[in-house]
Amino acid sequence: MTTTTRAGKKTSSYYSCITWQFLFIEAGEMNETKKNREEDIIENLDNKKKQLAMHGIAVYADIVLNHKGGADEKERIRVMRVDPENRNKFTSEPFDIDAWTKFTFPGRKGMYYGFIWDFWCFSGVDYAADINETGIFSIINDKGKDGQYHEIFLDNCENIEQLLLARNAYPFSTQRDYFDHGNCIGWTREGLDENEGSGCAVLLTNSGEGFKSMEMGKKFAGKTFVDLLKKHPGEIIINTEGWGRYHVSPGSVSVYVEKK
Repeated sequence: MTTTTRAGKKTSSYYSCITWQFLFIEAGEMNETKKNREEDIIENLDNKKKQLAMHGIAVYADIVLNHKGGADEKERIRVMRVDPENRNKFTSEPFDIDAWTKFTFPGRKGMYYGFIWDFWCFSGVDYAADINETGIFSIINDKGKDGQYHEIFLDNCENIEQLLLARNAYPFSTQRDYFDHGNCIGWTREGLDENEGSGCAVLLTNSGEGFKSMEMGKKFAGKTFVDLLKKHPGEIIINTEGWGRYHVSPGSVSVYVEKK
């Protein structure tokens, strides 16, 4: 299967991920990544899904969340070296390096969202630019201070077509992130007034059933949201302040959109 992530350049391996969109705008041009055109992915799904199903094989999306490459800017950050054979073992005292950890996407000019990725978003890097050293460096921040790499893994995704639909129809405008739990995270996209029905809330967990209060925006007050993937049966009523209490089934993901 082709990947749904965009790599640093057309010759890059799939996992040097810059973004989770098929294409991106840079300097006013639409650029593609190695085997990463949307039509290729859809064609592969259509051609292979039925064939694989005959043999009891499911198609799933493999998306790396805590992994990005091709940053726009370097930052001065504090790190510790980590033993590559035992990532719980530090091999140095804390020290400072220059690392490529800041993603500003200057060519987009805020087209999709204004969020800036910086070193606070990551737990480690593999290159110290100022000393030209490749290795494993644990970032000393809320995510990397204990030397652990905190990642969320989900079971195979059975709803790739609905996810592709959601990607095209719902996630626009302001994004609010809720990465405040080790097993359950979520985010909302407020949507655009000119895109009727746009706006969504996403909640996922790699543990038991989860819930989270998240803000959709006051324009949705009184509206009812339901899980597009039908993984959770509940209906969410947005309160007068634009907030809703969302739920997700154990080891699952839910994408909440306005009920039609």
